[in-house]
Amino acid sequence: MCHELAKYEIFGTDYLIEIEHNNVGLLDVKHLDELYEIGYKQTKSKLKELRLNN
Repeated sequence: MCHELAKYEIFGTDYLIEIEHNNVGLLDVKHLDELYEIGYKQTKSKLKELRLNN
């Protein structure tokens, strides 16, 4: 079911950034802060590239 939800959420997006998360599961509540920080840093590093493509 999670795979189906992921496909639904991807449909219709303007941008997709695949976050490399080093085996931290999305539902692993013990590591949510770490996952958030990883996603924030990787997204921030790609913002310049995204702006150039518009």
